[in-house]
Amino acid sequence: MQKFYHILLVDDDAASSEAAKYFLETPGDMRVCVERDPRRALEQLQLQSRPCDCLLLDINMPGMNGYELLRQLRRSDPRLQILVVSVRGEERDVIQGLTLGADDYLIKPFSLRELRARIEARLRRSANPSGTYHLGLTRIHLDRLCVESDNGIHELTHREGRFLKLLLENAGRVLAREQIQDYVWGIEGCDNLRTIDNLVTSLRKKLGSSAASLESVRGLGYCLVLEQEASPTSTLGGAHP
Repeated sequence: MQKFYHILLVDDDAASSEAAKYFLETPGDMRVCVERDPRRALEQLQLQSRPCDCLLLDINMPGMNGYELLRQLRRSDPRLQILVVSVRGEERDVIQGLTLGADDYLIKPFSLRELRARIEARLRRSANPSGTYHLGLTRIHLDRLCVESDNGIHELTHREGRFLKLLLENAGRVLAREQIQDYVWGIEGCDNLRTIDNLVTSLRKKLGSSAASLESVRGLGYCLVLEQEASPTSTLGGAHP
């Protein structure tokens, strides 16, 4: 059975959204749902009542600004691929969108072929398996919850594994403390955000001298900076964190 990628386009511009829907669906591998009401889109995504592999998000919409929708979505789902499509093309607009968690930012008007290419790039990135990652000479086994680095073999706690998975899937992007807390601790939460700092300290020791650095971004959160893109090589089975 052919796999369809589910694309959700949140845009109140009927003409441009329908043109994008027709173009993206023509090859037959994508199904595009158009939602004109950002609040309704947020509700559907949070309730997971609509499957979504990639979200296309306009900024200037009635009822809820696209930046606010982006902020709320990133807190509830750090892994969702989000591509902003907007007429707001000033540098400050692009920086704000990326800072809030957009994976890409495309300024209107744009080529529909470029739009499809960028979506495909996001889908390829999200399809990476979550078994073994290579960071230089360091090997991270998320399925076995351990790290092999230049200073030995270290077991990962369940929370360290979830945190490292989140960092690897969002390498190069700053993750806010609130995002980390929501993903790693879930509904039980953590009593003190300093607990995240302790988790970071522990991971830094276990990663050793890898081709990556876990950096703190003052006033924002943490970012995994790679010298080269992490290479997921296999999914070995077992329980994922």
